Amino acid sequence: MQKILDIGLIPAIKMKEIFRVKIKHPLRQLSKENWLKYGKKRYRIESLFGNINNKANSVFKVKREDIAKKLAIAWAILWNFYMILIYVFFLEQSHRS
Repeated sequence: MQKILDIGLIPAIKMKEIFRVKIKHPLRQLSKENWLKYGKKRYRIESLFGNINNKANSVFKVKREDIAKKLAIAWAILWNFYMILIYVFFLEQSHRS
């Protein structure tokens, strides 16, 4: 977990804690607190990027990971513009009726 902090990321790994055995290490405590704060959002974010990836031919065919990340963000932005256009189009159609 120290490597995760050194990179500049926030550790949010689910930690098992039972009645008699508490988490003692400060990095594990930090990770548990972050999991409680951000853990529920993880699945939404993963499903969002999964949906975008499926819309974008299932796989980004690039050689480097950083380019794939930029491409995923670009697709997310394009997807949002697409949804805004659809919303505006239907809103305009409903006002004309």
